[in-house]
Amino acid sequence: MKKILGTAMAMTVGAMALTTATVSHAADSVNVAFFLEWATPNQIAKVDKAYDEAMGVDVNWTDFSTG
Repeated sequence: MKKILGTAMAMTVGAMALTTATVSHAADSVNVAFFLEWATPNQIAKVDKAYDEAMGVDVNWTDFSTG
């Protein structure tokens, strides 16, 4: 029983260490590309900066000039 508990504790500590390392390397901004020809509802959210607020990072929008 002690061995199982020790293994579970070690796995938990390892998972927490990996999560902390991942969070510390999170992006400061996100790049999103879209087609100008296709009008979509996400363009309203783009103007309102809803994605920036929801993700907590700056969203850089780039349009595709050709398909």
